[in-house]
Amino acid sequence: MAHDLSLIIGGMELNNPSHRNGYFEVDDIDGWWKAPSRKTRDEARPNDDGDFDSVDHFESRYITIKGAFVAKSPADRWAGADILSSLLSGGSQIMTVRADGIAQWARVKLVDNDNMDWTAYKLLEYSIQVKAVDPRKFGNSEVFTATAGGSSVGVYQRGTYPATPIFTISGNMPGGYRITKGGKTVSVTAPLTSSQTHTLDLSTGILRINGAVATGGLNDYQWNTIAPGLAQNVALAPLTTGTGVLEIEVTDTYM
Repeated sequence: MAHDLSLIIGGMELNNPSHRNGYFEVDDIDGWWKAPSRKTRDEARPNDDGDFDSVDHFESRYITIKGAFVAKSPADRWAGADILSSLLSGGSQIMTVRADGIAQWARVKLVDNDNMDWTAYKLLEYSIQVKAVDPRKFGNSEVFTATAGGSSVGVYQRGTYPATPIFTISGNMPGGYRITKGGKTVSVTAPLTSSQTHTLDLSTGILRINGAVATGGLNDYQWNTIAPGLAQNVALAPLTTGTGVLEIEVTDTYM
């Protein structure tokens, strides 16, 4: 394990030697730094060699956290056990792992009850298995800005897996607008007025106008990710007339 490691689940620091109830330690986070299993829909060619190819995807990410807790006092034994057994009991929460200055997070939920064993009077060893139904891990976010009629903006992310950005569009473009990347477009025909803010999440393709879901306003949807690596140019233009500003929020994404 990295020598500088922290693990936080729902606000609880699990690698905290100075917790008020004792010493919390994380020894392993299995499944966090390796890709989850792949799933495929390849089918055998009945009268030929090999298979019919399909696009592969990843299964959910399963993570096993192993560590220990050393209580300060007999009463702290039970407080520490209660803390560990209540993790994620209210549902899924954000899990953040920081190792040697690099932070990544994912939303996880509990797979089964924690495995805890008192191996000494004040020493509790535990194992917790969690599941990220979305197997991607996320890091820092950055916002890029483009203006209608202006030059394109270079958009990038420092992860290792395609990221799905969120658009926020303001201005006055009564005939809608087009967002272009590498010759591919995302077009919105819903009018944009000066009193409105459009938000478009490319992970879902849902357009919201002043926070309310708008149906029928998304005309075409030819691209939805920012690849890791070099910047990709993104531009905003009105479909008819008008001016506007596009904010592109991109989060570093990992698998």
